[in-house]
This record gives sequence, C-alpha cells and structure tokens, in this order.
Amino acid sequence: MENQSIVPLKLFNDSALGEGTNLSHDGLGFTIYADILAKAALNTDGPFTIGVFGEWGTGKTSLLRMIQQKLEDIQNVATVWFNAWRYEQDDHPLVPMLATIINELQSERQKDFLAGLKNDGDNILDTLRSIAYSFSTKAKVKIPGTVEAEVGFSSKDAIDRFDRLHADQLIEKSLYYQAFDRLQNIPRKKNELIVVIIDDLDRCFPEKAVKLLESIKLVLSQRGFIFIIGVAQSVIEGYLQHRYGMEYGIRNYNQYLDKIVQLPFQIPPHTERIKSFCNSLLSRIGESFSSQIKEIVPIMGYATKSNPRSIIRFVNTLLIDQAIFSSLYERDTSNDGLNIGHFAVCRCLQQRWPDVYSVMSGSDSLCNEIGNWDVKDYSKHLTSENTQHAFMAKMLKSHPDLAAVLKTSQGKQWLTSKRHREMTIQFFIKQRGENEFGRYNAIICHTTGDSDAARKIERAMIKNRMKVLMVNETTPLSDRLPSVTKNIFLCIGPHCNQSQWCNNLIVPEVNRILDKDDVFVWVVLLPGTSQSDIPSRLQGDVMHLDFQQGLDPETLEGVLGNLQL
Repeated sequence: MENQSIVPLKLFNDSALGEGTNLSHDGLGFTIYADILAKAALNTDGPFTIGVFGEWGTGKTSLLRMIQQKLEDIQNVATVWFNAWRYEQDDHPLVPMLATIINELQSERQKDFLAGLKNDGDNILDTLRSIAYSFSTKAKVKIPGTVEAEVGFSSKDAIDRFDRLHADQLIEKSLYYQAFDRLQNIPRKKNELIVVIIDDLDRCFPEKAVKLLESIKLVLSQRGFIFIIGVAQSVIEGYLQHRYGMEYGIRNYNQYLDKIVQLPFQIPPHTERIKSFCNSLLSRIGESFSSQIKEIVPIMGYATKSNPRSIIRFVNTLLIDQAIFSSLYERDTSNDGLNIGHFAVCRCLQQRWPDVYSVMSGSDSLCNEIGNWDVKDYSKHLTSENTQHAFMAKMLKSHPDLAAVLKTSQGKQWLTSKRHREMTIQFFIKQRGENEFGRYNAIICHTTGDSDAARKIERAMIKNRMKVLMVNETTPLSDRLPSVTKNIFLCIGPHCNQSQWCNNLIVPEVNRILDKDDVFVWVVLLPGTSQSDIPSRLQGDVMHLDFQQGLDPETLEGVLGNLQL
C-alpha cells in the first residue's frame, strides 16, 4: 500500500497559562491582576481568603497559575496547588487537601521553607496529620501527581471513624475546634506564609464544594494561612439559594461567600481584550489559516460572548470545518468563493442566536431583505404585519452584537449570496451531522406575552452551559420539536389561556409528544399562575417546575442546574 503524507492540522488545547506547554504568554492581559493579587497575599497577615470569581471559561485557572508563579520564588512562602475536582469523590474533601499540603511542605521545593520553621514545621505537619485522620498508626497515602506522603492514619480505621463522627455532628465539630486550637498555639513568625490555591471548586458537586469551604473556615482559618480560591460564584450561591429555599423557605440567601472571602476579585469582562487574545491564538497556527481567520476575529468575539475557552472551541471547530470541506470539494469549482468566514457566520448564529438562525436559514427572501436593511430600518419593521420581519427587527435592535455580525463583510456575503449560504448549511447537515437547527439541550415554548419570564429561564439555562431554542408565535417549529431536542419546556403563564397558538397548536403537539419514550416534557408554572392553569390533558404524569413565587436568577440556576439535561 502506497504511503500517503499527512498534512498537519494544528488545533488549540485548552491548557491554562502555566500548564503543559502553555507556560508564559499572557494573551488575556492578566499580568497586572496577578501582580496585585500576589502582593496582596504576601503583605496581608493570615488568616485571609481571596476569591477569584468568574464563570466557566473566563480564565480563572490561568490567573491562579500566574499568581502561583509569582509567589513560588518568594522566601518564607510555601505555595500549595489543590485541584478540588480530582478529589470530589472523597467523603470528606478536607482530607485530600490536607494530604496535599503535607506533601508539598515535605517536597524538595519547600526544603528551605520547612527548615526555616525548625521545630514549628514538624509541629505543623503533625497537627495537619492529626486533623486529617486523628490516628497514630503509619500508612502511605498516594496523592496523584506527587510523591507518596507518610501520614499518621490507617485507611480502614479512618473511614470507619469518619462514619461514626459524621453521625454525630457535635463530636465532629469538637474535633475541628481541638485541631483549630492546636494549630493556633504553634508559635509562628509574621512573615511565614502557607498559600493554598484551590482550583476547580465549581466543578465539584456543590454540596462537596460547600463542605470544603466549611472545613477551611472551621479549621484552617489560622495565622499564616492564605487561601486563594477560584470559583464561579453563581454555582455556590445558586446551590445554597435552592437548598435554603427548598429546605427552610429562606429566599435571597446570597451572603455565604461574603462570610468566607475577605477579598473578592471578579475577573473583568474580556470584551476589550478579546482582539488581543484572538491574535495571540492566530500567531500559533499556520499562515494560510491565520490570514483567513484574521478577517473574522470580530465574529469570534460575538459568537462566544468574549469567553476565552469558548473562542478556543469555536476556532477549533472552524478549522475542522475548513479541513473537511477542502478535502471533500477541493476539485469542485462550483464552490469557489466559499471560505471560513461563511462557516464562522453560520456557527455564530447557530451558537449565539439559534432562534434567529432557524428563521433565516429557511427564508432566502428574508436574508436578502435584511442584507439591505440599515439601522433606521429596524424601528420601521418592529410593527410590521410580517411576523418574520417584526421578529428580526426586534432581535437586531435589542442585540447589537447580532447586528454587528451581519454587518461584517462575511455577514453581508452570507445574507446576500444564496449559493454560499445554502452550501454552508447543507455542509453542516450532510457532512457534520447537524440538522438545520442544530442540537439543543432544551426548547422553551412560550407565548410572546410571557417572553420576559421565559427569557429569565433561558438565561439561567445558558449560565448552566445549556444550548436553548426559544419557540413562540413568531417561530412556530412545533412539527420539528422532537427532532432537535429531548427536553421540551412548556411555559404556562398568565397569557396562555388567551393564546390560540398555545391552546390549538403547542399544547396538542406537546400532548402528542408525551407518547414518545425518549422525549421529556416539563410544564413550567410562571409567576401569576396556579396549578389549575395547566391544561387538563397535561395534568397527569408530566414533570412540573413551579416558579409561581418568583424567578430570581440564583434559584433558577440552582434548580435548572440540578436537572442535568
């Protein structure tokens, strides 16, 4: 068999700054933040906790790694990196964290630090061992990625003892306080710091994350300890909102992290820095691809809401699209002029505005007309009797990013060139296994009168990393509902009873779908309704979500996040 040469196709991994081969280049402009937070940790007497807050993909790990790099060579400072997600299966997350601290303090890197503590260093290690296990027999605990740490415990006895202690909260708390007193009584020099950096806390089950935070607050809130925690604030507070609301009827419980974190640092929006970040990515790929993608840098930002991790995924997907298309159609002259920009526009609409994509991809005349619209035309078409025109005018007026995408040269080509638009859409359907509406975690059906409430549910789902399609009178897709999702949310709001679309089209369609074993239907009660407003044909075994009391974001994210669609 004749050997075929393989042309390399370079994609981007998602390693944070300071991890793998991605060691130093700061494409996010984080250097100044890392400098200031490192100085804050160095010059603040412990106990002290810094919270680095940011949603998924905004660069928390990169910022934490940069802070770690700046602290590692400082005399009298020991830095400990703890990835909470690796140990979320442990019954008590404090145990692996303490074992990781012990490991690091005994490592070659911290030899000078431990020697500087003299006898106090041994006392700290012994106390940390006793906190974790409360046993004196010797055993070996292997922490993944490090050497074995010798700690005082028997694994079987530790599990048995934990089970007994866990059954009696008072005894467990008593041991915590004893350990706290013992650590507190060890003499410490003012300038000796143990800085524990905790990453991926928000990837753990929320109850495990809260348990670790509680342990830190009870035991390790000590002189000389600094904690830097990277977390999506909404995950922790959303869980607590749900828990306290369901178990105790307490609403708006959002001060939990305020009691633990003395310095909250919210990662700033990347909107102003995203062009620099994209250019730093482009500098790492071949010139042929780089020159094409440079033209669509604005679209990349719009498609991903300037989220760095989402941009990496977006670019990788485009590079694969381009490579597959080029291989399949390299000799087909009818495809002349089709480029990666057309793929970018298509994917941007699919990903960020799927309801817009579903309307536009099925109407050539609408695309041509919008291609010739100016900003002043948006207001003119808001009250149009043509529902598609009215819908698009509303979306373009309320979503400046959408208007900006369609005003780029690639956006205008996609709108006005039927051939290029159809080729791109058909490529996604036939070669990428994507129907024209993509795949969605959920479809939310609602009347236009209930749009504001439905949009709150949509925003909560998007924050929980779900892909959502909104369906109402302006985008009637009822005949395709089961083909694009397995989860259909029917919003029952104050305007449903007066809606012929809801009563005569959507409710019967949803009722028919109930017979399908692989489709889940959720009836969502919006504020201003009651159980009696649910149509009788949907009263049976349909799953209900009750938001009659309100739609505050934290409760929504907690409830919807637990559905795991």
